[in-house]
Amino acid sequence: MFSQTVFKIVHGTICSYAAFSKLDVRVDMKIPGSTTAYTVNARGERGVVTDELWAEIRLCSLARWLNPPPPVRCLRVLEPEYTPVEEQNILLPISIDYFPKGNVLGMKDDPTTPADFGNNAFSVFMRDYFYNTCRFEQSLMFFGQFLDLDPSISAVVADCYNRLGDHMTALHLLEKAYAMRRDCLSVVLGLSRVMRDISEFPRALQYAREANRIAHTNADAWLNLSECYLELENYDAALTTL
Repeated sequence: MFSQTVFKIVHGTICSYAAFSKLDVRVDMKIPGSTTAYTVNARGERGVVTDELWAEIRLCSLARWLNPPPPVRCLRVLEPEYTPVEEQNILLPISIDYFPKGNVLGMKDDPTTPADFGNNAFSVFMRDYFYNTCRFEQSLMFFGQFLDLDPSISAVVADCYNRLGDHMTALHLLEKAYAMRRDCLSVVLGLSRVMRDISEFPRALQYAREANRIAHTNADAWLNLSECYLELENYDAALTTL
C-alpha cells in the first residue's frame, strides 16, 4: 500500500532540557529554510536562548549521554561506544561554572532529603564520572577547588582520599567539616564509612545512627547502618534495618 509513497521532511523540532535553569530549549528547523531557537518554561512562555544557556545545554546533554536515563521508547540515546570529540575538555570547564548551582537539581534518587554539595545529583554525577575510570587524583583536583564553598564538599574530597588509602587525611577533613556543620548527612555518613575502613566499628555505628536521625528516609543512611551492624556481627539488627 505504501510502497510507492515518498515522504519528505520539511519541518522538525529538536528539544533539549536545561536542568539547572529548568527550561526546555527548542530549535525549529524548516527544510529548506532557517532555524529558530527559543526556550519554553513551565508556563509555556517563550524566551531567548543566551550563550550561557547554550553552554548549559551542552553540559546537560553530555551528562545525559554519560549517565543515560532509564529506557523510554520516545528517547534515542547514543550508543556507548560513541565518544564526543574532546569530551573531557568540554565537560570539565563548564562543570566548574555550574557546580555552585548543583543544589537546584536536588538529591539523586531521593527527593525527600535536602540536597547539599556533597550529595546533590550533579555532585554524584561528577564523582561517578571520575570514579568509573578510577581517576581519583583528578577527582581530588576537581572537588578540592570547591572546599570553601560548603562543608559538605569535604565528604566527596575525603572519599577520594579514602579510596587512595589515605584514611587519616580523609578523617581530618571530615572532622573539620563536622565541627562546622553537625547536621550534614554527607559528612556524617563519610565519618561512619572512614571509621569502618580503619576498623573503628563502634564509632562507625555511632555516626551511622546519627546519619539515620538526620535523614530518616534516606536509603544510603539505612544501608550504612545495616553494614555497621554486620561489621559488629549483630545480624538481627542488620536484617531489621534493611
